[in-house]
Amino acid sequence: MDEESKQQAIRGRDCFNEWISSLRDEYPNIKNIQDVMNRDINIEIYRPLNSSGISKSVICSCYDLMTADGDWEKWLEKIAHIGANGTRFFALQCFGQKDFMNPFQPFEIIPGKIHRGFPVFDLLKWNPDWWKKYRQILRKMKSLNLEADIVGETYTDLKKTGDEKYKHPFYNSIQAFATPGGVWGEPMKRFRRRLYHRLIKTALRIGVPFRFEGMNEYDAKAWDDKYMIEYHKWMVDEIRKSGAKVVIASAMRNYEAIKEQVDFYSIHGCVTPKSIDGAYKRYGSKGYIISGDGGFDGHGPRDAKGRRGASPKEMRGIVRKMYKYGYVELEYFDRGLYRQNNDRANLDDFHIKPLKSLIDECRKIEKTVSR
Repeated sequence: MDEESKQQAIRGRDCFNEWISSLRDEYPNIKNIQDVMNRDINIEIYRPLNSSGISKSVICSCYDLMTADGDWEKWLEKIAHIGANGTRFFALQCFGQKDFMNPFQPFEIIPGKIHRGFPVFDLLKWNPDWWKKYRQILRKMKSLNLEADIVGETYTDLKKTGDEKYKHPFYNSIQAFATPGGVWGEPMKRFRRRLYHRLIKTALRIGVPFRFEGMNEYDAKAWDDKYMIEYHKWMVDEIRKSGAKVVIASAMRNYEAIKEQVDFYSIHGCVTPKSIDGAYKRYGSKGYIISGDGGFDGHGPRDAKGRRGASPKEMRGIVRKMYKYGYVELEYFDRGLYRQNNDRANLDDFHIKPLKSLIDECRKIEKTVSR
């Protein structure tokens, strides 16, 4: 082992020991690393599902997995082989569509009906081709022992202005045209509930391990804080009623109130070790996930707009911070998937090195400590 590797191992060991020490204060039953890895203690985290051999959970995401270019099966096999626990993806999403006049969404469009330049949906009619692929993806993930982090929809689509927002089924449907209050009105809840319910029930029937988030980077545009918080609570209640055991949130505002409604809260924008320091200072670590979603200032793979995620070196530093502060999960988001087209991923462009550095650093830290 060269000198740099030795120093990295020492730093990793020190970070891990700090994490174990902080846990001992709160959970006196912890005696050694095996207690943590076996999850024999009552810590508010879940057990990683695959055989990566580390006590942390690692999610490798492609948000437009349902519409992405490239070989999605090989991509899932690749991230499972490297050691990821699962992937996070959006169900209803507009940005990754190949053809906006023939969109691939959970709902069917009404043939020949156009409004503000985009097809009109019928929220009472399911798109059988979309649901077939959804089931195929979940079955593949189950076969690989990968967890599905399913997100019902994303606020990044809903906050569009002008005609762009009419790409979204909840804006551009025959039901929305006749619904008082629009997307955020009480009558529209029926259709959100219906979508969430089927997404969850399908995952339960297939038997894939999963967690559920109603809306990525949740917000309720133009509504006050009180309504925003109450609406999210309604979403969470419906998600739990449908059978989801673990619920996640990543709200744009009022995170203190939103976090109390869910099991885990995802902190976005974490692509450098320095960003983890900032996240810990603002949020703490208990019940939080650190995520590369929304982070652009790394030195790793870049998207078509030149925004960059974490490099392998930055990823190793992030891992050490993850152990130091006691975060239980890290979500890796490869911006290089979008190097050809910023609006749609190509899974064949996946960059292995940052994810492999992440897993290897976790193993190195835990192996050093367990000796």
